[in-house]
Amino acid sequence: MSQKEINLLIALEFLNLQKRNKHPNGYFDAAKRWYPDESEKCQECESIREPSYRFPNSKMVHCRTLKHIMSKYNVKSENGKFIKRICKEYKEKVPELEVIAKGIGLTLADLFKPKSIQFIKKLASGE
Repeated sequence: MSQKEINLLIALEFLNLQKRNKHPNGYFDAAKRWYPDESEKCQECESIREPSYRFPNSKMVHCRTLKHIMSKYNVKSENGKFIKRICKEYKEKVPELEVIAKGIGLTLADLFKPKSIQFIKKLASGE
């Protein structure tokens, strides 16, 4: 997979997390504080305050950031500008993709899988 494709997938994951179409892997304890699973943890998580009564979702908020996603997938920080540009273009130019995804019960990332692309082409052609 090329770096450009990886950057696109990270941008899609970030957008899905921001729009609440997807949620970070984790769990709530009895006091309703959210903690990330081992699969979700990264180096960036260590500097974030532990969940408390006053801030029960501190780690969840962090796990929805681009910085966290890039760290989780070991993407270099210089790719951050490219990923931010993808997100900006999405928000400005292609908001209908989100509507399409929700309408057929998919996330944005699912739309870019080969089977989904074929399905959307069939719908568009009227087959």
